[in-house]
Formats: sequence, structure tokens, C-alpha cells
Amino acid sequence: MEHSRRQFLKYGTVSAAAFAGTFFLPDWIWNLTRDYARLVDFIRLGKLEYPLYLFNDFRDDIDDESHYANLEKFQTDGELIARVRSELGDGDLQVALKSLKWRLAFVPENREEYSQLYENYCRDVIDYVLAETRAPNPYTRIWTLQEEKPNIPESGIIVFIVNNLVKEFVAEYMFTNQKGRAISVDLDGKLFSGYVGSYSTSVVIGENGSFTLQRDSYTIWRDNARNVYTALSVPAEETLHILIREYTERELKRQLERQRPSTLAAVKGVVREWMAVEEAVVGGLVHRLLPRFLKKRATNLSPTLMKADLAEKTEIKSYRYLKKGIELVKDFGCEKAFHLYTDRPALWRSLLI
Repeated sequence: MEHSRRQFLKYGTVSAAAFAGTFFLPDWIWNLTRDYARLVDFIRLGKLEYPLYLFNDFRDDIDDESHYANLEKFQTDGELIARVRSELGDGDLQVALKSLKWRLAFVPENREEYSQLYENYCRDVIDYVLAETRAPNPYTRIWTLQEEKPNIPESGIIVFIVNNLVKEFVAEYMFTNQKGRAISVDLDGKLFSGYVGSYSTSVVIGENGSFTLQRDSYTIWRDNARNVYTALSVPAEETLHILIREYTERELKRQLERQRPSTLAAVKGVVREWMAVEEAVVGGLVHRLLPRFLKKRATNLSPTLMKADLAEKTEIKSYRYLKKGIELVKDFGCEKAFHLYTDRPALWRSLLI
């Protein structure tokens, strides 16, 4: 399943606009602009797997996606487990993660016509979303990335567009038998990410139990997906997440400080609940806005693709409130729904659950 990624928590101790301003365009303007049928044809070509460029250096914090992939390997790689048992014998084994570091790599989009079409599409969709919600543009630059280790701005938000996104990891696990004898197993590998959009906030828990939220100043978008509609929804969906993230963070921090969860699992539960709320708000807005835009701008796009995208998302736990979110946006209208969340996120949550 390809969808957007909301990474809101890191393990650790715990560390888990040039275009600014609001503007509005009349409906007749949208009728005179580009038809993106050619872009739809490009997206159907699928993703590439090389060449690989580094996006950043290794990070020494735990990444759930890499960790879960390794746990699955332990379940399915009979040869690896046989080597472990040759050292530790039969019987129950315990496995614990000792260390993990990871970095991102990407496949650049080097087809000039494709990259220019997708950049133009992103700008047009962003303008449309901002006009419909009466929100300011958060971006300082939209950039089809073709160089390694780009500079990340300290302020504002930059969009990096890539063809494919890869996660490289190096990990060490400790296997222990019932007698306490242990051996370590080193793993390294690459994961071609199923995420088409990524924008992250980290929750940092201080030694005194205080909570701090640290938000990325960049977002990464893939210009393709298995479902063409999914790829076309990325700039609308990620823009809305970026616009409302500070309000989600405000309520999340309030709840964490009020409840003072004592375990990492409890913190993650609060985080995941608020991310599900944010997904419902954004998903409801995208479901209302994007089809109207695409009806005029992607004349060769089948409407059944949107239904398929929605059906896949509703199978994922983080989208558990999405259908209700769609109903609420339909009732409120896009502008009112958007500003109700920025004013009263807790009320939005109560309406969802």
C-alpha cells in the first residue's frame, strides 16, 4: 500500500515564504490552465530503482519501518535462524534490538518533461488548495532533487520531489537462550519505501519528563505511485498536513502534559490517536477538493482510481476516522472545516470519535 507517512515519534532518551500571503483566483482562471493528461501517462510508467543518491547521513535513532522489516526477516529466514540455533540450541529464544542507524537515499527524476510537468502540477494544486482554504503558502521552494545531501533550510519548508525513496539501515540484534547465553546478529539492507509523501514531527521527552516537539523543515514527495490518483493527491494532502500540523502539535502537547504517560508505548498511543485525527481532517478536505480540480485538469484519469485509493487507506489503522472526516467536511464545507480545526482541534476530534 502506498500512502503518506506521518512520522511523529522517535525513540531515544527520549529523542524520539517566498510565496507567503493569501490570494484567491476566480473559477474561470482554472479553466484556462494546463491539462495534465500527459502527466498521468508519465505516472503510469511506474517507479525507478536506480541510480541511488544519498539524501542524508546515518541517524542513530530507531526507525520502526526498518525494525519491523528485520523482525519479519527473523520470522521468515530459516537459514539465518538455523545459524542462530546452531550456537544457542533449541528452545525459546529472546531477541532484542541493540542498535540501529538509518539514512535515506533517493532515485532522482531525470526525465525533464516529467519533472517539469509534475512541478507545474504541484504548484497549481497548491494554489488551488490555498485559495479554497484561505491559507498562506508555507513553502520556500519546490525542487526536483538531483543532487546528493541537499542543504536543509532552518526556516520555512522546502519540497523535495524524487522518483523513488529508499531507506538504508545497519542494525545489531541480540539473541538470548533460556540459559542466558547470547550472540549478536548484524543486519544491513535497503527498503524501497511505500510512502509517497513524508513530513515528520518528533516528540522529544526530556529527563524531567517535559515534552518538546521538533518539526522538519522539509517534505519529500514521490512523483509516482501504483495508483495514479495517489500520486496526484500528494501535493494537496501534504500541503494540508503542513498547514494544520502546528494545531495538532498544540493539542498533542497539551494532552501529553496533562496525562503524563509513564511509558513510551503510552506516549505513542497518544501520538497515534492525534495523527489519526489529522489524517481524517486532511483526507476529508482532499476528498472534497481534489476531484473537482482533477475533473478539469486530468482528462484521462479514471474516477474509479479515487475509490480504489480510499478503499486501500481505510484498511490502515491510521486512517480509521477517514470516512467520518469525509462526512464532516461535506457537511461543513472546505473553508469552514479547515478553520474549525485550526481554531478548535479538540472539537474536531470529538466529532470524529
